[in-house]
Amino acid sequence: MSVSRTVVLTKAIVKCPGDANFEIREENLNQELKDGQVLIETHYYSPDPFIPAAFGNKNWEGKPLSGFISGKILSSKNDKYSDGQFVMGLLHAATHIVTDVPFVSCVPHCSSLYVVEPSDKLKLQNFVGVLGMPGLTALLGLRHLLDIKKGCTLVVTSAAGAVGSLISQFAKKQGAGKIIGIAGSKEKCDRLINKYQYDVAVNYKSPNYEKELAEACADGVDRYWDGVGGKTSEMVLGHMKEGGLVVVCGSISNYCPTEEEAKEAKESDNRIENLVKDKKLAKTRMTVFNYMNEWPQGIKELGRMVSEGELTFDESMEEGIENVPKAYRDLFEGKNVGKQLVRLK
Repeated sequence: MSVSRTVVLTKAIVKCPGDANFEIREENLNQELKDGQVLIETHYYSPDPFIPAAFGNKNWEGKPLSGFISGKILSSKNDKYSDGQFVMGLLHAATHIVTDVPFVSCVPHCSSLYVVEPSDKLKLQNFVGVLGMPGLTALLGLRHLLDIKKGCTLVVTSAAGAVGSLISQFAKKQGAGKIIGIAGSKEKCDRLINKYQYDVAVNYKSPNYEKELAEACADGVDRYWDGVGGKTSEMVLGHMKEGGLVVVCGSISNYCPTEEEAKEAKESDNRIENLVKDKKLAKTRMTVFNYMNEWPQGIKELGRMVSEGELTFDESMEEGIENVPKAYRDLFEGKNVGKQLVRLK
């Protein structure tokens, strides 16, 4: 008999996730599995920005908090999986999970477990980070949408995050010229230059932010990877060349706004649409779940790059399932560097 500790949503997430939204419940898991089921011991949980946004509906109250996990199969009655295999999938925040495979997840069609093979160079936690959804978002987003041209100027927001820190490295491989990253501290800006192959870093908390961004973008911007939305995106679009390309990957500035910030964001959104029209910009949205048929090969590609030292990445790690709420707070307050994770074992 295994005892599982599970993070359960007690109150729908309206703005930012906080302690009042979650509680940890314990339950005994019957290891007499049904046909098609597996028992997973969870080692790592991945807090991702899209999860709180998906849990704003009261229908989710009383249910486990979803998210990508990686762990080990302790027992299997599913012909496709064996005891002792390591897996990754979109399940929920729990120390142990009994599930059918395929299963029902908070994202339609994201219902499979991926067998992964940790090694000395590829850690199990990497499969919910650089080798998981963030890495796949960067890899497949550039491949299918960003259309990097040799010598082009690219701006990336949330540049020190799990996706932004990889976008620059992939874009350099594809021949991008000047890559400008926007982040929220001097430490993060230093990392952009010294670790992630950015040419220019701009601190959006600087008192001279608008001037510094204008100087960085003085020759115009061809491509924009947008992870924040709001006022910053409006400013970047103001520097874009006619016919440029915008790929929207997130809108983190709209996730936890004050009343005043929410008002400003709405006004910015209206002006952004006008800029898109006036400058004849192509604007599209990156949804990594649209490319799930490419995930297995993408994981292999990313694994090779990490193994051969071609990618630099960072992780911020919290310890213990009780710190899942804190990990989300840190994520939305921009305290994490690289991928935010929680170690459960």
